[in-house]
Amino acid sequence: MTAGVRYSRAAAARLAAALALLVLVVLGRALLLRTWRQQARATQGEAAALAAEITARRDFGPAQLQALQLRVRQARLAAAGADAWSRLEQRLAAHWQPEAAESSAPAGDRGPLGRRTFLYPRAVPGDWPEILAAIQDVESLPGLAIEAVELAIAPDAGARRFAVVRLRVVGRLPSSEPNLPHHE
Repeated sequence: MTAGVRYSRAAAARLAAALALLVLVVLGRALLLRTWRQQARATQGEAAALAAEITARRDFGPAQLQALQLRVRQARLAAAGADAWSRLEQRLAAHWQPEAAESSAPAGDRGPLGRRTFLYPRAVPGDWPEILAAIQDVESLPGLAIEAVELAIAPDAGARRFAVVRLRVVGRLPSSEPNLPHHE
């Protein structure tokens, strides 16, 4: 009689468990690779779309930005009501002094543009919240826009104050308002 191969059932069970684990690892790795490839394909499509969008927007430079800003400004100025300037003066009356008023040449059928300058006298750094609030108030009024803000610090650093704080506001003049001196 031939002698049989001796093995233990515990060793056979360990071998079967190891083979099953090896199969699970190989299958798991294959599934992960498949998922990663699918995600990579999907991402490539998104990346290509984003690259195309970036390329399409490359032509949007400073000139186009200025043109858009001009269109926004014109739209805001066109929305001016007859009382825009009086509302402005009421909002700024507490702390600001009107300095100058000018008008430009007529701007088409909507009437001439007016410009008014307001001075915040004796401003100190503690007044900064009030100055910012005034700027926000002016920008919230339909038909008016801030054309310039002038800030200058007093040469005497110990004084800790602003030498000049001015707002230059632009807007359409109501048709009933007399033309102010032209400013070139």
